[in-house]
Amino acid sequence: MNDRERLLTYYLAPLRLPLPRNLCVNATLRCDGHCGHCGIWRQPAGPEFAPADLARALAAPFFQRIETAWITGGEPTLRPDFDAVAAAMAGALSGLTTLGVATNALDPDRVEKRVRAMLTAAGPGRKVFTQISADGVGPVHDRARHCPGAFAAVQETLKRLERLRRDGAPLDLGLNCVIQPANLDGLDELFNFAKSRNLLLTFNVALVTDQVYRNRDRAEALTLDDAGRARAATFLAAIALQSPPALAYHYRIMQAVLSGRPRPRRCLTLYSTVNINADGTLIPCPASSDLFPRNALTEDMAALWKSVEARELRARVRRELCPGCMLSCSLGDSMPFSEWLAGGWDGPAGGRRAWLARRGGRHA
Repeated sequence: MNDRERLLTYYLAPLRLPLPRNLCVNATLRCDGHCGHCGIWRQPAGPEFAPADLARALAAPFFQRIETAWITGGEPTLRPDFDAVAAAMAGALSGLTTLGVATNALDPDRVEKRVRAMLTAAGPGRKVFTQISADGVGPVHDRARHCPGAFAAVQETLKRLERLRRDGAPLDLGLNCVIQPANLDGLDELFNFAKSRNLLLTFNVALVTDQVYRNRDRAEALTLDDAGRARAATFLAAIALQSPPALAYHYRIMQAVLSGRPRPRRCLTLYSTVNINADGTLIPCPASSDLFPRNALTEDMAALWKSVEARELRARVRRELCPGCMLSCSLGDSMPFSEWLAGGWDGPAGGRRAWLARRGGRHA
C-alpha cells in the first residue's frame, strides 16, 4: 500500500468498506512464556484449527487482497504442524507479499527451524518478517517476562536469523516492546540496543483486559501511575524524532492517550484486518476479542464483513474502546491528511513533497 492508498483508505474505509489487506492468525494459545503482561499461558489452550481447514477458508475471494499475514499466538512456534500452517497461508493467499511470525524467542533452535520453514512456504518474491518480543535489555527483559535467561535467548535467536539474512534470505527482523511498570527504567537502553542492530522496534503500552490477554487480575501491577504515564509519554516524544514516519505517528497517538486525551486518530483495524483465533473464532481486534463470537473458518466472511452486526460492532468499538487504546494494530493503514502533508510514510519521495516535485512546486 502506498501513501495515496493509505490516505484514501483512512477517509473512505468506513463508507466503502474495502476488503481486508492484513491477516493475523493466532495459531495456538499454548505458550512457554510466563509474561507478566499476559495471562494466556495460564489458560487452557483449547482446540486448534487444522491447516487444511485454514487453507480452505483463506482460498475464498474475500481474502485475496491480503498483503501481509502474521502467525501469532500464544507462542506460535509451539505448533508441531507449524510448517503446514505457514504453507496453508502462503498457498491460499494469492496477493500475499509478506508472511510474518511473532515469537518470544525462548527456544532459538525451534524459532530458526520455523523461520526456515516460512521462507520455504513463502516462495520467491515474498518476504518473511520475524518480530521478537523484547521488553528490555538483560535482566529488565527477564524480569518483565518472568523468565531468567530470556534475553540471552533473544540474542541467540537474533544472531541465527541475522546469519540467515546475511546468507541472502529475504528476511526482515524487528522487536516489539510492551511498556509496563516493570520495564520503564529500561526503555532507553532497549531503544539504543535496537538502533545499534538496525532493528525496527515498536512500542505498545500493556493493554489490561479480560479478553485476549486475560490479565485483568494483574491490573494493579500493569497499570502505569501518573508519574509512569508522564515518563512513558516523554520517552515516546523523544524517540518519535528518531523513528520512521509511521511509528512517529503511532507514538504521538500514544502520547495523547497517556496524557489523558482520547485517541486523536481513527483506527482502521476493523476495516483492514482479519484476526482469527486458534479455534477459528473471529477476533475483531485485541481490545474486542470476545465481543463477536463468530467462526471465521466456517462463516461466509464476505457477507459477515458487510453485515449489520459487524457494522454495529465497529460503531461500538469506536465509541467504547478506541478512545483509550494505544495499540498499533492498524499502523500500516491509518494516515490522515495531516500526515500526508508532512511527507507521508514512503520516505523522501512520499506525500506532499513528491506531489509538489512532480508538478515543479516548492515546499518549506
